[in-house]
Amino acid sequence: MECPEIRALLSEAALGDLDAGPARQVADHVRGCEPCRAAQASTASALAALRAVPETAPSAERRDAVVRAMSRAQGSGESRRAWFRWIAAAAVFVIAIVAVIVVRADRGFEFRVASVSGRVELLERSTGLWRAVSAGDEARPGDRLVTRLGGIALLDLGSGALHVEPESSLDFVSGRRVVLDRGRVSVELHGAKSLVISDTANDTLTIRSGRVDIGLREVKGQVGGSREVKGKPSFIPEPHEEVSLRLVARIVEGEVDLDGSHLQRLRAVAGEEGTFDSDGQPLMGKK
Repeated sequence: MECPEIRALLSEAALGDLDAGPARQVADHVRGCEPCRAAQASTASALAALRAVPETAPSAERRDAVVRAMSRAQGSGESRRAWFRWIAAAAVFVIAIVAVIVVRADRGFEFRVASVSGRVELLERSTGLWRAVSAGDEARPGDRLVTRLGGIALLDLGSGALHVEPESSLDFVSGRRVVLDRGRVSVELHGAKSLVISDTANDTLTIRSGRVDIGLREVKGQVGGSREVKGKPSFIPEPHEEVSLRLVARIVEGEVDLDGSHLQRLRAVAGEEGTFDSDGQPLMGKK
């Protein structure tokens, strides 16, 4: 994708709303493009400012004041330009409120720690420091949560729960997306929101409802190809084996979408197991 296409997707990327393929393309492009990286930072700053606005109940007094002012402008013979100024002011106010509501609606889940057993630590993006986790803490986008040997954490999602087993590691990308790079988790959802779990190869599971047990499986794949240098004969090295960690999900209740790194999709339901091969192709089978 070119820069204009990338910048059109930055807001969705910041909210965690992109599918695996486009999200990977945006991330790859931004890493090597300084102007798009600056645009991404500006988008993140704007969203942070909107999220920082305190929630307020709709004000009948403010609405009535705007209506009275518009009525006075019309009745007192003011110019049409003044009338339009009042309409514009009211429109800006409404747009600002709608923007805050939309951003809040798209924030996804708040990952609040309900209980902890054993040693559980959080790397805070805001400080760059590790600290021990206790009940009542919240994992925010950019944070990393690690359960050590014997450590267990239960996160309250409001309309569900995320159970993190010992020796697991999670990166919180957004309020809707989490990357699992070690260990196992269980997800239980019973609301309208969906949660996306990814592995480091960008394969994703979208959990919409029910209960799902998720872990990582070692997958072996053959890597080969040619190596070419200008002015020299091409060199074909021997193929070699690489081992990667790929998501595996056991659906206890509900359903899960499996999105491969090359935009393939499968849907698994209760009683089925979904995983990915070394090329990111989703696979299905019975538990």
